[in-house]
Amino acid sequence: RVGFSPSGRLLASAAYDGTVRVWDLMTGSAACVLTLGGWDAQVEAYHALFGPDEDWLLTSSNDGSAPLRLWDLRSCSASPVALAAGNARIQAVASAPGGNGKTLIAAGSDAGVLRLFSLAPGRKVDTRCEVELGIGPVLDLAFAPNGSWIAAAGDNGEGTLIGLSAEGCAAPVALRGHTGNLYSVGF
Repeated sequence: RVGFSPSGRLLASAAYDGTVRVWDLMTGSAACVLTLGGWDAQVEAYHALFGPDEDWLLTSSNDGSAPLRLWDLRSCSASPVALAAGNARIQAVASAPGGNGKTLIAAGSDAGVLRLFSLAPGRKVDTRCEVELGIGPVLDLAFAPNGSWIAAAGDNGEGTLIGLSAEGCAAPVALRGHTGNLYSVGF
């Protein structure tokens, strides 16, 4: 998958070869190459999301030691900030403004668990909630534009809506009707 930085100056590409490349679109060259790795001989990168100020990048993968990792783009290295996301493969991530300079990060695992984090300036991470979705592996996530919902797409063909509040996450609401894998959701 690929994703643009907020300024549109950079592009990140995540690949099954376990690398994430950050491309400088003005020069056409790779400004940074991040190599994921850990316990698995074949680490696959699934997503790369830029922070709002383009100083960090979030990656998701099947790396059993750190499937959700924050990278410092100034040094092109892994950040010491840990996002406790378990050890299941994470194919789905999304981010949204969280107010007061914070960024909300949602991660959906192959274990069917949604974790919502709040990342404050200075890279202080708080876990807002953890919800069992009951939809099999989570294949996609999306925040509502007003930040009041997260939608999830499941391997079992179901979607799920999770209400968000200052207290955390509400119980998931199932969206049924598809007969095959549900690959994408959007608001």
